[in-house]
Amino acid sequence: MAGAGESARTGCRSGKFRPIRLSVRTRDFHSLKSSSTLLWATPQIHPIPEAGVRKAPAFNFFSRGLGSGCFLAPGSCYRGIIKQALNRLLLIIQVLMMKRMASSLWRRTVRQLGKWHVLSPRLTSVCLYRIAVGRMPDLDNPRDMNEKILALSFRTDTSRWSVLADKYGVRKELEGMGLGDMLIPLYQVADSADGIDFDALPDSFVLKTTDGFSRTLVVRDKAACDRGEIRRTLRRWMSERSVGDEPHYGRIKRRIIAERLLPSPEGYGPTDYKIFCCDGEPLYCLVCSNRRMDTFRSEFKIYSLPDWRDLHGISKGWEGGQCTAPVHLEEMMARARVIAKEFPLVRVDFYEEEGRVWFGEVTFTSAAGREVKLTQEMLSEIGSCVTMPVMK
Repeated sequence: MAGAGESARTGCRSGKFRPIRLSVRTRDFHSLKSSSTLLWATPQIHPIPEAGVRKAPAFNFFSRGLGSGCFLAPGSCYRGIIKQALNRLLLIIQVLMMKRMASSLWRRTVRQLGKWHVLSPRLTSVCLYRIAVGRMPDLDNPRDMNEKILALSFRTDTSRWSVLADKYGVRKELEGMGLGDMLIPLYQVADSADGIDFDALPDSFVLKTTDGFSRTLVVRDKAACDRGEIRRTLRRWMSERSVGDEPHYGRIKRRIIAERLLPSPEGYGPTDYKIFCCDGEPLYCLVCSNRRMDTFRSEFKIYSLPDWRDLHGISKGWEGGQCTAPVHLEEMMARARVIAKEFPLVRVDFYEEEGRVWFGEVTFTSAAGREVKLTQEMLSEIGSCVTMPVMK
């Protein structure tokens, strides 16, 4: 360091450049350099042009920098450091974006291979889990909620799952349980897009397929809707192949149903109360609010039952504001208990609109066993409450 200082003083006396005063103290310099959490960059003094223009110290994040600095007016040499730091930041962002694009491409490839039956349903699910979660699932000794969902999916009898996950077939099951009064009124059921009779439908309604998720069309004004576009969308949904990562959905006969539209703000769906039942007992409620019907993006909060205590178990970027407990929470829990009594793990969804409880759906594979909206601590807690049956 003494040599560098002497060189600087000599350069100053020769009139080539002025001395630079560093504001970083020695102890700060060493503490930064010893930090393992930062990319260390060492400023280097380079020869100064004769024209009185200062060349900024190089900011080398890597062993080979992208440049040796930039020329700036005297008194502003550290603008070059800032500029190069921003360049490196942009480079890092580009790398992360490329990684995300690669992950998206890999996910689409696996899904397509599953649709073509090149990959088995189990291998498809395991690969998609690895992409989403970042590690391989342990299906021999499952611990958290995701792993237990996958183990139940592929190593137990799921024939009853197909019956209750069918958005049309479940209606008969619920009526048999004495829960038919919470079913949303059904207008029509059709085996194809051409089977929908728009003239017989009311001014507002909902169209959805009986299997899977996100295949939902909300029609608020029948007179203003494009019937041709709706039929094209329904045809596409009806012809899509199943990915295969949730085998019980593949056993459901795909139909189209038209139901009554529940009250909700324009562009949004009603608040969804998703009750997780472990060993037949409702223990957790995941509240899905402000759901946009075009992207199905929502805000989430998870509460313990029956005390409605905020568990702060939502991952960063997904958590919404506080939600008050529904007025009919006890009724929701009682009805969920009837449905869930024969299953180790199941989620029963409800709506509370017009002063009463409406049934949403029964889900056995929440997020297809790749739930990332919940923290790992929350997933482990839910998993610990599930008693696994004898697996095949």
